[in-house]
Amino acid sequence: MNTPFQIVHSSKDPAGSRIARFIREAGEEVLTLEEDLLYMEKELETDLIVFASRHKSESGKPSFTVHAPGNFNRADFGGKPSTLGMASAIANRTFLEEFHRRKVSFDAFDISLEVTHHGPTLDTPSVFVELGSSEKEWGNLDAAKLVADVIVNGVKRLGEEETCEIAIGFGGGHYAPKFTREVMKAGSAISHICPKYQFEHLTPDMIDEMLKKTVEEVEIALIDWKSFRKDERNRLIRIIEASGIEWRRV
Repeated sequence: MNTPFQIVHSSKDPAGSRIARFIREAGEEVLTLEEDLLYMEKELETDLIVFASRHKSESGKPSFTVHAPGNFNRADFGGKPSTLGMASAIANRTFLEEFHRRKVSFDAFDISLEVTHHGPTLDTPSVFVELGSSEKEWGNLDAAKLVADVIVNGVKRLGEEETCEIAIGFGGGHYAPKFTREVMKAGSAISHICPKYQFEHLTPDMIDEMLKKTVEEVEIALIDWKSFRKDERNRLIRIIEASGIEWRRV
């Protein structure tokens, strides 16, 4: 019988290790891996893996991020090429909401969904809940505790009945402000997001992968309208409609 969730961190990750310490202090178990989380291959007997992890960016902007793992093309950072990890739209929404509920003392931090990227590409549903984006934030114990609180309270909510629109997303950059707003203000829950920079690799099979690798039944595709040229939008809409789901511009 599967456990409802399993929280996982890597001993190689300083932010994840600090987050894990606070999670354990709150009474939850955390599985420690010796390898980098991106290269994890072992499936776990659980309904959801929650990866407590660092987030790294060139900008170094302080941030709290949530995203599903997967690769729309090459597998440069773990997982399999052109393969997505199983994701839960509800889990992504839950942890994003928890960040917004607790942000009071962290005005310098951005909170956002990120697009689907990197490994692992597991059959077990998973979500990354992250602290970024530089060594300064990774060593911030208050920020690490906030992420721990987000995870601890988020997993407790996962069994609650949720009524929201289940979606996948297309367009925009690596960070997804429009999709983040859709989740927070329009009541959507989004599993996988394919950014504009991966559009050339988006095929009918890849959209089918986004649908199949979402735990919940996907109801709609959300399109970041202004990020595409007209010809690109037309091509995208044709593929989406052929997959049998509705779409909406955001």
